[in-house]
Amino acid sequence: MFSTYSVMKYILLFLMLFFGFGYLEAQQTITNRLVHDGLDRDYHIYIPESYDGTTSVPLLFVFHGYGGNARDLMRWGDMRSVADTAGFILIVPQGYKDHRGSPHWNVGSWTIGSTVDDIGFIEKIINRTSDEFNLDLKRVYSYGHSNGGYFSFELACQLGNKIAAIGSIGGTMSTESYDSCEPSHNTSVITVHGTSDPIVYYTGGRPYNSKSQVETLRYWVDFNNTNISPEIIEVPDSDKNDGSQVELYKYDGGTNGTSVHHFKVINGGHSWPGRYGNMDIIATSEIWKFVSKFNIEGLISNESTYLEEEIKSGNSYGIKLEQNYPNPFNPSTNIDFYLPEMAQVSLTVYNHIGQKIINVVDRKFLKGNQSVMLNLNDFSSGLYLYKLATPEHSITKTMALIK
Repeated sequence: MFSTYSVMKYILLFLMLFFGFGYLEAQQTITNRLVHDGLDRDYHIYIPESYDGTTSVPLLFVFHGYGGNARDLMRWGDMRSVADTAGFILIVPQGYKDHRGSPHWNVGSWTIGSTVDDIGFIEKIINRTSDEFNLDLKRVYSYGHSNGGYFSFELACQLGNKIAAIGSIGGTMSTESYDSCEPSHNTSVITVHGTSDPIVYYTGGRPYNSKSQVETLRYWVDFNNTNISPEIIEVPDSDKNDGSQVELYKYDGGTNGTSVHHFKVINGGHSWPGRYGNMDIIATSEIWKFVSKFNIEGLISNESTYLEEEIKSGNSYGIKLEQNYPNPFNPSTNIDFYLPEMAQVSLTVYNHIGQKIINVVDRKFLKGNQSVMLNLNDFSSGLYLYKLATPEHSITKTMALIK
C-alpha cells in the first residue's frame, strides 16, 4: 500500500505537470499524429502567441538529423522565440525508423534502401495544417540539419509546388536527389557547412553518393540563373575561441529575384553555428532571414521580412537603425524610431539563443521622432537580438557586437 506521503507526492507531481509545465506547452505546442502509407507518423506544431487566425501566416519545417528526435529538436534547436517574433507556424516532424532502428529521412545515399514515403508525409502535413490554420501557402519553407538538410533539398526537388525556399545546415544533396531533381519553380537556397565536417564531407563522397558543397551550389546557381561569380563577405570573427571563421558567398540576381547563399565555416565541423561549434553566426536566424524574403513565385516585393526590413503601419510607423548586421555594432547605439501617436514602448535584448538578458526601457513615448540609447558595454562581443515593440507593432533585429 502507498503511504499518505507517497500519495500526496504523486498528487503534487500531477498538479505540477497539469497546471504548470504541461499546461504551458499545451497552450502553444501540439503533438499530432497521422497515418500515411500505412505508418503512424508524428509531428510537433508550434503556434506563435501572435496567431489569431485573421491573417495568413508562413509555415516553417525543421528536420532533425539521422537518428534524431523531433521533440528534442523542438527544444534545443529552438525556433519558437523566432516564430513568436516573426509570426510563423513552426512544424518539427519525426522521421520514421529504418531497418537499423534509426529515425531518418529518405534521401538516397546511405538511406537508399528505405521505402518510407517522406515526401507524401510532408505534403499531407501541409494539407492538414492548411485546413486547421490560416496559412500563406505561397510561403512554406524548410530547413534541416545533416540528414534533415539533405531532405530539404529532396523537398525542393520533389515537392517544389509546395515549398518556397529551403536551407541546410551540415547537409547536401545525395547523388540520387541530384540526378532525379525536378524543381517546379526557381527556388532560393541557403546552406551552412563546415570545411572540416567529419560526417558530411564538404568535398563530397561521405556519406557515399553525397555531392560536394560546390556541386550542390552549382546546381542551384545554374537552375536559378543567378550570378556565376559570388559576392564574398568575411563575417566578423566575434568568437576567437571557436576555432573557425565564416565567409558568406552570395549568388544573387537569379530568375524572379532568386538567390543562392552559402555560409562557408572555415575549419568548422558537423556543428550547428550559434548553438554549438562556430559562434560567429546564428544559423537559424540567418536561414529565416534569408528564406522569408521569398515566396513560391520568387523574391517578395515591397513586403517586410523578419530581421531585414522595417515593419510599418500605414504611412507613419517605422524604425531606423544607426548600424545593422553584418556591420558591427558599437557598445552604445541609438535606436531611432517614429511613433504616429503616443504609445507604450519596450526595448528588450536577447542573447543568441533567444533568452532575455536585459529590458532596456518600458515606458510611454510621445508622438513623433524618438530615440533610445542601447548600451551593451557590460556584455561581451557576439551576436544579440533586440526587440522594439508597441502594443500593436514590433520589430526584431540582429546585431553583431564588436568591442
